[in-house]
Amino acid sequence: SLQLTKGIEEAKVLLQQLQAQQLEPAGALSPDEIQAEIARLRTLINEASERAAESIRSTRRT
Repeated sequence: SLQLTKGIEEAKVLLQQLQAQQLEPAGALSPDEIQAEIARLRTLINEASERAAESIRSTRRT
C-alpha cells in the first residue's frame, strides 16, 4: 500500500511538472507530446488510486 501511495505521489509531481511545461515557450516536448504524457500520467494515477482503494477494501474484509 505504501508503494502504491508513493507511485501516485511521484506521478502527481510529474503531472504538475508537465502542466507547468505547457505554459512555457517551446520546450523539448511538443504540445501534443505533453498532452499525451499528461493523459498517461492521469490514467496511471487513477489506476493506482483504484488499486489502493481495492487493497484497503480487501484488508478490511479479512
